[in-house]
Amino acid sequence: MAKVRQTTCEERLEIVNYYLDNGADCLKVIRKYGVSYGQIYSWINKYRQYGAAGLQDRRGTGRSLGEADELGETEKLRVENRLLRASIKNLKEERHVLKKHLSYLERRIAGSEEHSA
Repeated sequence: MAKVRQTTCEERLEIVNYYLDNGADCLKVIRKYGVSYGQIYSWINKYRQYGAAGLQDRRGTGRSLGEADELGETEKLRVENRLLRASIKNLKEERHVLKKHLSYLERRIAGSEEHSA
């Protein structure tokens, strides 16, 4: 069984920021920090709803995050904007890779048609 990695609030925020700064690429985060996809997904959702306060470890406090802890509308929009920008960056990178691969395949097909003709 895999060993559970304990993280601090600061580490969780660093991981979320790394995720956002690298175009929402979970594989990069998993490789760099050794955390699971499910954990990253959970932290992103908490960050989206509560901001950095949502990443605090609340075990044993007897208190969960409530409506009073939720972000204001402006801050929620800032967080959502940041998440969307990360997704757009990731999609642009994927598009670039796919275009390069398509170009390679087109050249390869054209080359094989010349040899068979």
